[in-house]
Amino acid sequence: MKDILFVDDDPKCLASLKRILRKYAADWRFHIAQSVDEGINLIEGKKIDLVICDILMPEKNGFEMLRTLRADEKTKSIPVVMLTGMVDSKLKLKALSMGAADLLNKPIDKAELVTRISNGLKIKEYHDQILDQNLSLEKRIQERTRHAMMAAEIGSILVHGTDTNEMAGKCCGTIVHYLDAAFARIWILDDQNNQLELIASNGMFNTFGEIGRAHVELQSRQSISY
Repeated sequence: MKDILFVDDDPKCLASLKRILRKYAADWRFHIAQSVDEGINLIEGKKIDLVICDILMPEKNGFEMLRTLRADEKTKSIPVVMLTGMVDSKLKLKALSMGAADLLNKPIDKAELVTRISNGLKIKEYHDQILDQNLSLEKRIQERTRHAMMAAEIGSILVHGTDTNEMAGKCCGTIVHYLDAAFARIWILDDQNNQLELIASNGMFNTFGEIGRAHVELQSRQSISY
């Protein structure tokens, strides 16, 4: 379902637009505003996929609405089709230069209106797909960068360290930091006693107290039973 907002101070024009597009109501949901401020408030509360806005309106005009939408990061990608009853090429050039998707002259031709709306919705859909792909790519890059930095820091710890327990503790801290993990632990297996020994921990339960010994004992019993 695509949400389309009509902004026009002329109720007759709004009624005509709804009548023209009535058979598309199954796929398009229409919202109406009779002023720029009313339209902006409606956009803030709903997900709008396309705006059709008259240029000449009392108080604030369509150019002011277009300027407001383009200045906001959340709304700048919404396609805006401008309407005008004046045949003036300068108006069209101004609308396009400000970021309008298109400009239609009144009286509105039904086929042309449907085509322009369809094209505008496709543009919005493509833009959203590209945005989603960019966000996904950015997340993968950030994740791989964290992994690379973690590997480099752990490598440095192992190269320059001398005490095994101290190196293990630093490695746990590095893992928790770069992976945003709740905790990290390192265990070693004592072959003679067939027991696991906790040698390093960072984050949740990062001490070698009763909890640590309880885990050692639990792991030891499980290892022996197998």
